[in-house]
Amino acid sequence: LKTSFSRRLEIFVLGHSCGQRRPVIAGFRGKGQRCTCCARASRGSEHMVKVLYVYLVRHAESENNSRDLHDQRSSVGSAASSSQDTGSAEGGDGPNAKRRKTTTPEGADSGTSAAVPVCRREPDPGLTSRGKAQAQAVAQLLQKIRDDPRTEPRLKPQRLYTSGFHRALATCQPVSESLQLPAQLHSDLHEEGGVFEGPRRGNRHKNYPLRHGLSAEQMREILPGLTGTEQVPDRGWWVGGQEAEEDSFERAQRCAEWLWKMAEEIGCSEAGTESNGAVVCVSHGLFMDRLIKAIAGISPGLGSALFLTFNCAYWLVQLRLNPEAPNPRLAALAACNVVDHVPMAIRTGHSMCGIAHCQPSYDA
Repeated sequence: LKTSFSRRLEIFVLGHSCGQRRPVIAGFRGKGQRCTCCARASRGSEHMVKVLYVYLVRHAESENNSRDLHDQRSSVGSAASSSQDTGSAEGGDGPNAKRRKTTTPEGADSGTSAAVPVCRREPDPGLTSRGKAQAQAVAQLLQKIRDDPRTEPRLKPQRLYTSGFHRALATCQPVSESLQLPAQLHSDLHEEGGVFEGPRRGNRHKNYPLRHGLSAEQMREILPGLTGTEQVPDRGWWVGGQEAEEDSFERAQRCAEWLWKMAEEIGCSEAGTESNGAVVCVSHGLFMDRLIKAIAGISPGLGSALFLTFNCAYWLVQLRLNPEAPNPRLAALAACNVVDHVPMAIRTGHSMCGIAHCQPSYDA
């Protein structure tokens, strides 16, 4: 019996996939079981930790942004804008915003009660001259990141997505050109509310005319080579009307899930050297607050935290997937609201819920 047991033990020990002779009681293993060292190695190959880096970039200064004093210059020792309109955040909707007399919904008689007041906020504005300079600045930065030999492959931008708003497309255009990457439309990246007439907050007239945004052809006039527009209706990409706040929360969760799914599909090994590169998403200030919360596992509607993002600033988020960790998904905010690449002379800030700021430059 002793001899038989010794032979059986020796056979199992020599059969280790790790190739090592270890004093394990292999004779008592069930069918299909492996020793601890072999099982650990197998788990490492089956459950690779994956990472994906995402640059979340806010669009450059738009015509709506330019009507707000806080979106003009740094709050530190700078002159006011040449524009004297000082409305509220994201579009000049405040008490000092100048208003045209009335507008009439499409197909309605201007003499009827359907005539409604219109604020100076535009449904889908383009960029200011300062905004165009900001877009060039972030494009140059992303190109430097990609071309610098010191940049890890996983940090090099290789995929580019944008919302369908004019200001996002115009911001993405120099980025696409500098990186030689075709941009792809991802409608879920659009600003909270969608394309709509009238003020963002406060009392809204029920008869504001519907706006549908740009058509695929109009988008490509702004951003040549744009893909992902096959399903865009001729009338425009937006359904019309103002998106409910709750719907923007749901959209942020959906967009976060899209990024996590992308991390599963194209994320690189944390320990490896090969990589599919990083993702760049050009989006909007209010929605980026929602999206960052959703990615981090925070309720997008949570009002006890606000993430401000200056025009053409970026957040760098690492999405880390580890199936064996207590929390398989880990979002690391590696860089937050980075705006150093935008010169102080053209730097503009952000405002949410009455809180406004623009990061000053501390260069000598």
